[in-house]
Amino acid sequence: MDRNPYAIFLSEVILQQTRVAQGNAYFVKFLEKYPTVEDLAAAPLDSVLALWSGLGYYNRARNLHRAAQHITQNWGGHWREDVADWMQLPGVGPYTAGAVCSIAFDTQAIAVDGNVERVLSRIFHVTHTVGTAEAQRAFNAAAWAILPPKRTGQHNQALMELGSLICTPRQPKCAECPVASLCAVSFQPNAAEALPVKKKNAPVKEVILEWALYSILGHVALRKRTEKGIWQGLYEPPSREAWETDISWTGPNTFSHALSHRKLFISLYWARNIGGANHLPPPPEGCQWIPLDKRDEFGLPAPLSKAILKKMIYLMH
Repeated sequence: MDRNPYAIFLSEVILQQTRVAQGNAYFVKFLEKYPTVEDLAAAPLDSVLALWSGLGYYNRARNLHRAAQHITQNWGGHWREDVADWMQLPGVGPYTAGAVCSIAFDTQAIAVDGNVERVLSRIFHVTHTVGTAEAQRAFNAAAWAILPPKRTGQHNQALMELGSLICTPRQPKCAECPVASLCAVSFQPNAAEALPVKKKNAPVKEVILEWALYSILGHVALRKRTEKGIWQGLYEPPSREAWETDISWTGPNTFSHALSHRKLFISLYWARNIGGANHLPPPPEGCQWIPLDKRDEFGLPAPLSKAILKKMIYLMH
């Protein structure tokens, strides 16, 4: 990747909470469909969310879209090189701002992500719990202490790669580490793996969902989720209770999906009208009829879209 600020920004947003192997394909798709920040800003949010389907954490897509609009409307066609300007964008925190500015412009800026926190915690023996103010101050101080006067982008990327490939959470490769001689816990497996100190995971909440997928005249009824939380702005089928007419449902297909702090249990019913209808009846309240052959234009909850897609394909025949 070159030093195109838009491409760097897009990459950093996609790779938040996403593995590189998965994120690369989305990065390519986004650049193909929206090659400039102006293209992304002008796109409908529904199209952006549809292209994002599969990555999860959809607030990233919504904030990315809003940030693109802010850049095109308020920056006068010129990229800003200051971290403070980037911090004004929706969804952009200290890490993303520092990464983009240092990589794109060689701005004097640190970029402390999870990989870098792990490296710094071991080299400088930072024992504060990650996520606390004390830990953040310690990591920032350490990162600034070793930031070179030039080529800050390369330096920050090298730290990230060091954490990703060498200073790994388990069985760090100390023998291959170029800074092992400076590290407080090098060649001490138990001591190294105990750092950084993490908070205990929050309890997992269980959520039960029921979806009823009904097809008529090549359309299915879907509702757009407007409530805040997971999948806001995406489309899903309503429940059986939303239908006032008497429909003979097939199913359910039941499956589960684990998110970071919740586990979903889904029951999926389906049905289709196969005779007599010559017009679309009113859909359930809050729903709209979506043409089956245009389903890819609407964002579906990514972890569940495969199951829904299978039923949609069945309902088309």
